[in-house]
Amino acid sequence: MNKLTSSELIDQLNRIESRLMQYKKLGYDIIGSRKFVLNCAGTLTPEILELGTGKGHTALAIAQAGYFLISVDNNSEMLDIARAWIARSGLSNKVSLVYGNIEGLKFPNNSFSTIISVDLWHHLSNYEKALDEMFRVWNGKGKLVIADMNERGMDIVNQLHVSEGRIHPSGKIGIDKLGDMLAGRKIAFNKYDDMCEMVYIINKKEN
Repeated sequence: MNKLTSSELIDQLNRIESRLMQYKKLGYDIIGSRKFVLNCAGTLTPEILELGTGKGHTALAIAQAGYFLISVDNNSEMLDIARAWIARSGLSNKVSLVYGNIEGLKFPNNSFSTIISVDLWHHLSNYEKALDEMFRVWNGKGKLVIADMNERGMDIVNQLHVSEGRIHPSGKIGIDKLGDMLAGRKIAFNKYDDMCEMVYIINKKEN
């Protein structure tokens, strides 16, 4: 995929700002939802890995909280946008952006104390493999945080996409079903539900 030009990146950043305002008017405060996720997670223990960079909202929130992190996404164009979005806040030195696929991460076992993923779940194609990879690279010393939009959040996102003549992709298993999957693996978790976001916090690594 070709790299975005400077003018294209500026257009993308302006579009992000516009979309953030549009979502907030519809009832989904994306920036606020990231703060909610981090509040649920509490103190993050280095090393921190984020899965699913997207436009960089979660990575930026973590960096603004004073942490350094590695953030992975399988879309190189999205990584360029996130890089520019984070740079606009002067926090590029806090975030290392890496191209990669969550279903086949290029990190050794037990590499990270904290793993966090926000609004990636509904994009996954192989949920079990993604969970396997999360647990493989997590050393269990910190927390594993998985969050995604709940039904209300998804409805708002779908509403905006439809108004633009587009369809927002969503997976076969909603984030509300993650609890059943974790319970099936005998993994204890805490669950938190905000206006538009559902958050699962796992404190102990499976045996």
